[in-house]
Amino acid sequence: MTSADVRIGPPGSRPEPPRPRHGRARWHTIANAVVLGWLALTAVAAVAGGWLPAPRWLALHVFLLGAVTNAIVTWTEHFAVALLRLAEPPARWRALRLVALNAGIAGVLTGASSGPVIVGVAGAAMAVAVVAAHAISLVVWSRGALAGRFSHVVAWYVAAGAALAAGGTIGAVMLSGHVTGPAEERLVAAHVHVNLLGWVGLAVLGTLFTLWPTVLRTQMADGVGRVARLSVRMAVPGLAAAVGGLLAGARWVAAPGLLLYATAAALTLVPFLRTARRRPPHTAASFMLAAGTVWFVVAVAADLVVVATRPPERVAEVIETALPAVLAGFVGQTLVGALTFLLPVVLGGGPAVLKRTGALLERGWRVRLAAVNTGLVTTVLPVPGPVRTVAWGLVVAELATFVLLACVAVARVRNVRVSPAAGGVAIGVLATLLAVAVSATGGSGPRVNTVAGGGTQTVDVTLVGMSVVPNRIEAPAGTRLILRVTNKDAQRHDLRLATGQRTPMLRAGQSATLTVPELTGPVDGWCTVAGHKAAGMILRIEITGSATPP
Repeated sequence: MTSADVRIGPPGSRPEPPRPRHGRARWHTIANAVVLGWLALTAVAAVAGGWLPAPRWLALHVFLLGAVTNAIVTWTEHFAVALLRLAEPPARWRALRLVALNAGIAGVLTGASSGPVIVGVAGAAMAVAVVAAHAISLVVWSRGALAGRFSHVVAWYVAAGAALAAGGTIGAVMLSGHVTGPAEERLVAAHVHVNLLGWVGLAVLGTLFTLWPTVLRTQMADGVGRVARLSVRMAVPGLAAAVGGLLAGARWVAAPGLLLYATAAALTLVPFLRTARRRPPHTAASFMLAAGTVWFVVAVAADLVVVATRPPERVAEVIETALPAVLAGFVGQTLVGALTFLLPVVLGGGPAVLKRTGALLERGWRVRLAAVNTGLVTTVLPVPGPVRTVAWGLVVAELATFVLLACVAVARVRNVRVSPAAGGVAIGVLATLLAVAVSATGGSGPRVNTVAGGGTQTVDVTLVGMSVVPNRIEAPAGTRLILRVTNKDAQRHDLRLATGQRTPMLRAGQSATLTVPELTGPVDGWCTVAGHKAAGMILRIEITGSATPP
């Protein structure tokens, strides 16, 4: 038996029908190369944020839209085909879907970060259409297949696809700029919930029913089918109520809905824990999946508290600071853990090659696991900025390390020679990424304006590309600043200071003036348009020393 014959599914289930080994391996090489490419771009976006438009928004969406969405579409199809015991889909359909999905993703990233907006809206529509077609195909397959022991898992994938369609539609509405004020803040909260808990959360929970015992190499717990069917019937209406309540500004609807979703998630983890008790985690993939699940539980519990205690208009503002850590802890570790186990199997090459590929992907996993979780915990604690930056450097380094190992593994299996020189260059790139991440503490750079004298000083501030330029102003204590704010973006923006001053909502080309009182301490400013602060439209005014006489 070769590794291409190894079944991805719970031990003890009926074997799936024979498949074209080379065709499957070739498809997964291409599809997962796309995922790895987006992961590499995520690392680049994370460390080069100061030189990119909409740095924080771009890094999050390169990861979620690029890497995670491609992975979910590829692997939910893989598991559906395996669990329903179907033949592989046509290669042309897969290729067309891959190209269309990534063209849509590229459109969203381009239109939202640098414009024009219509490109982003069209990209969102294309991505939604592709995922909707994928979900419809799953429904058609499930109806045409024999009723299997694990066919209930497909319901989770279809629900996840519906969530992405809703989340993408909400994102397109936000991007169009037609909704402003408190209503837009509610849109952001709904967008985050339906994408993170729906598109990602439902897909992950549905997959864990079968993937978790397979990774642990043990039998599935009894009653999993009943739990899966009951929990999905709770999770979907619960999430719908939570998202609908946030959109309508009805906390009394959103909070109970989220509680129902959390209850469903807790129910899905009962067989997860029973399986882990019988066969504790003992491999890299199992520990990473376990760590990702812990982050998911913590995130849902904390989110429930926020939604239950904050007005819907303030939910997005409260959760946005912890969102990167949650994405890296839950989504990132789950993705890396799943790929660590699945890539050797689908790439094929025989038992010996499978073993070597797995060993390569697991190299240094204990150190990487400890580093990423220690780093993520540090980022959510009240620590100094440089400490937080070093912590994020560890997280980015772990991501870059996995991408490097996975690329080498794919190259070896596909008989692509990796020369020592190329390996040295790759290691050098990894070291550079880490060095940039550690050094990028927001210090002086091309987007910092230093005011040399005291008295009254005028500084030109530009709103463009989901950024505030300069994003930091340094001035002596006692300085009175006059900010000439100009919007050079196609979208409408404003600028509000923590001291209370704010500009009106500025259209493209419009300007306004803000007068900052004599500086006695740091002052923060941000764009109040929903989601723009999270995207990186933040201004920091800092004190550099004593006032200089005018």
